[in-house]
Amino acid sequence: YLVARTIRQAGIPIALMDGPPTALLQGYAGLDVHISQMMHSAILSANAGTPVMNFAYDLKNVWFMTSIGMAEFAYQEHVVERDAFVAAVLALYANQHQLRGRIASHKAILRAHYDTFLSELTHLLKN
Repeated sequence: YLVARTIRQAGIPIALMDGPPTALLQGYAGLDVHISQMMHSAILSANAGTPVMNFAYDLKNVWFMTSIGMAEFAYQEHVVERDAFVAAVLALYANQHQLRGRIASHKAILRAHYDTFLSELTHLLKN
C-alpha cells in the first residue's frame, strides 16, 4: 500500500486488485500497467499482455522480466529513489502500447520453444 500511496501522491491514478488467480488474470488484462514484487504477479500480468514493473527479490524475477522483454523494468535495488521510481512508472505508462507488443513477441518466441520441447519429448517417449 506504500507504493500505491507514493504513486497517488505523484498524481497518477491507480487501482489496487485482490482476489483469486482466475479473477486476477481478467483484472490484469484490464490494467494499463502493473507494478509488482512477487514473480507470480508479474507472470499473471505478462500472461494478460499487460506491461509490468517488478521489484526483484531474486534473480528468477530478473530472468523472467528479461524473458518477456521487460528487463529495464526489473529493479534489483533494495532502495529506489522516489523521483526515479515515479519517472519509471510514467515511462512504463507512456510506452504501454509498444511494451504490449514486445511482450506478445516474446511470448510467441517462448511458446515456440515450448512447442519444440513438447514435440521432442513426445518423440523421445514414443521411442
